[in-house]
Amino acid sequence: MHRMCQQLQARGHHVTIILGEGGELMEQLSNCATILLLGSRNYHKLAFPFTAIPAEVTKTLLTSDAIVAFSETSLSISYCLLRRLRLKKRLLAGVFNPWAYHAPPTKNHASNVFCNILPDENKLFMSEHIRLSHAKTHDLNQPVGKTWPLPLDVERYRRIERKPERLRILSVGRLMSFKTYNLYMIDILKRLKSEGVHAHWEVVGDVDKSDNELKSEMCKRIELSGLRDNVTLHGTLDEHRIIELLQTAGVFVGMGTSLIVAAAAGVPAIPAIVNDLSSSTYGWFHELPPGSCGEHVEGTSPDISIHKMLSGVLAVSDTEYSNLCFQEKEAAMFFDINRRTEQFLELTNQAKLAPLNHKQWAAYLLKKLAKKSRLDVVRRLS
Repeated sequence: MHRMCQQLQARGHHVTIILGEGGELMEQLSNCATILLLGSRNYHKLAFPFTAIPAEVTKTLLTSDAIVAFSETSLSISYCLLRRLRLKKRLLAGVFNPWAYHAPPTKNHASNVFCNILPDENKLFMSEHIRLSHAKTHDLNQPVGKTWPLPLDVERYRRIERKPERLRILSVGRLMSFKTYNLYMIDILKRLKSEGVHAHWEVVGDVDKSDNELKSEMCKRIELSGLRDNVTLHGTLDEHRIIELLQTAGVFVGMGTSLIVAAAAGVPAIPAIVNDLSSSTYGWFHELPPGSCGEHVEGTSPDISIHKMLSGVLAVSDTEYSNLCFQEKEAAMFFDINRRTEQFLELTNQAKLAPLNHKQWAAYLLKKLAKKSRLDVVRRLS
C-alpha cells in the first residue's frame, strides 16, 4: 500500500487512506497519503444510522473517483459507508491471499458484497490461479474479475550488490501456521547435515498472534535435531538488515512478497507452497506461472523435492549459478511497480459503479439487529 501511494502521488493523484484506528500503518503512510480515522474497527456499527460517520470521511467519499478495498474487512467497511451515504461509486476489491472471499455469501458479509454486489470488472485477483480457485470455490461456470499482480519496486532490489555464500539459506516472513516450510525446513537441514552438507538457515520474522505455538515448536525441533548451530531465528528485522542478508544468501525459501524480493535481488528463490506438508514445490521462482508466489497452482500438485533443489544449487558451477540468479531477476520484473501502477489506473478507469442493493442491505441490517437483540437478552439473563 505504501509503495502504491508513492507511485500514485508521483503521477499527480491524491490518495486518502481510511483506517479504523491509528497505529503502525498510520505512521508508515502519513508521508504519502492523507490519513482519516473512523475511530473503530467494528465495521458492523457503521451499518446503523445511530453511528456517526466522521465529516472528513463523508467529504472524501463524496469527492473520490474510486475506492479500493485490500481486505475483507475493508470491503465491508467501504460498502457500509457507501450504503449509509447512498453513494454509487467505483468500488474495487483486491484479492491477495488464497482464502479471501471463500466463505459462503449467505454467511459472510464481505463475501456477499464481493460475490453478489460488486461488478465483475471491479474484482482484482493477484494471480490467475487465485482467480481460478475463487471460481471453483463458488461453483462458477467461468472465472470472474481480472488479474493484478502484487506491485513491487523491483529495480530497487535489482541494484543490491551480492556476494553469495551457497550454504546460507534465507527465509523471510511472519511465522504463521500455513507457512509449513518453517517446520519441514528443519527436517531438510537435518538430512543435509547427515549428507555432510552443513548449511545455515537464517529465519527473519516473528510469530503471528494467531500462531503462538509455531515458534516454540520450531525451537523444540531445532534442539531435538541437533541443529542449534545451523539455524538463526532473527525475529523481526528492519529492511536495511534484511538487505544485508540478501547480499550473502545463497538461496531463498519462502512465499509471498519476500519471495519476489529475493528473486529481484538475484537470489535463487524456491517457492514454499501454502499449507504443503510434502516439502515439495513447482520449481524455481522463474519457473512458476506469471503472478504466482507460493499459492497452489490450480490443477497441479507440487512434485519437486526442495531437498533435491537445495542439494543441486550447492553443486552447480559458478556459471550455472550466475545464470540461475539472472533468470530469477528477470522473472521478478513481471511485478515491476511502474508497470503495475499503470495497469491499476487502467483497471480503476474500467471499473463500474457498485450498485446499492436495497433488499440485501435490509436483510443485513435485520440480521445484525437480531443478533444484537439475542446478545442483549443473554446479558440480562446472566
